[in-house]
Order: sequence, then C-alpha cells, then structure tokens
Amino acid sequence: MNAVVVGAGNVGSRRIRHLLDSGIQITVISPSLPECFHGFVCWEPRYLTKHECLTANLIVLCTDNYELHDAISKNRAPGQLIYRADDVKKSDFHFPAVIHRAT
Repeated sequence: MNAVVVGAGNVGSRRIRHLLDSGIQITVISPSLPECFHGFVCWEPRYLTKHECLTANLIVLCTDNYELHDAISKNRAPGQLIYRADDVKKSDFHFPAVIHRAT
C-alpha cells in the first residue's frame, strides 16, 4: 500500500506522521518539506496541478486549494481513497484524534 500526501504544512505534517506510523510507502508533493521527514518519505518538491492523476492507494489532500482538491477527487481511479483536509465530509477515510501527554 502507498500514499501520496499533497501539502506538508501543519495539517499535512500531522497526516504524514500518522501514515509513517502505519508503515506504508509515502510520497509527499509539496514545494517544501520539514527536515524531520527527509529520508523517511519520497519527496517531490513541486506544486501539484489539477490535471494530474495520482496512482497511490491513498491520496491525502492538505492544501488550501479547494479547486485542486475537487479536481484531484474527480480524476481519481476506481478504488482510490481520498482524504480532504478542507472538507472531511467529502473524504473516504479519516484520521483518528491523538493526544500526547507528557509523562
């Protein structure tokens, strides 16, 4: 199983951490990537365009571009699952809430 995460800001970074814990292969498409993820994910330092079709099993859209999210959702292949940070009601799956407490 593999995933593509589009956007590596605050929300995208949280989603990347969850996916890393699952052990699946992750590609991040974002102009920048926090250094803590270097070496753990495949990084494509660029912006995604709305005309692209992604081939991953999971697509995690974490940008502030609603039009891009709509276009990628429409371009998806059968069986692909999409998470939309901008509109979780249009998502096929959700990330659990996690609370980390200091000991």
